[in-house]
Amino acid sequence: MPHNNCQLWFHIIWTTKNRDAVFTRDLLIHRLGPLLNEIAHEKGIDLQFTNGYKEHIHCLVKLSSTQNIATVVKNLKAISAKRINDQKWFDFIFSWQVGYSAFSVSPNRVPVAINYIKNQWEKHQKMDFSTEIQNMS
Repeated sequence: MPHNNCQLWFHIIWTTKNRDAVFTRDLLIHRLGPLLNEIAHEKGIDLQFTNGYKEHIHCLVKLSSTQNIATVVKNLKAISAKRINDQKWFDFIFSWQVGYSAFSVSPNRVPVAINYIKNQWEKHQKMDFSTEIQNMS
């Protein structure tokens, strides 16, 4: 019975270079989210949800049995940075910081992870990014 049933869910976070606060809420929702979804579709990445704050992005991804986190993140970061620059979103060269954080998510906790990611803008009115990452680790 050749069948793969993989429930490999990851909450992945990465920041802008130097943690520069370049994103507005509108830009995250109407441009970056759709851009990441477009890239995910092109690369066969099951990107379930995205959101972020001024200097970072959160993605909930479900990996297939043939994917790994490093390649998925590399594709999302590299291609998005190139397209952001090609489309001249900013009057400077945009780039992402090297590295990322990734946390496994149990399939039954996916709704909780989505809710957590959905509420980033509100959460960061009370908590900075460094504290958020410390609390998640």
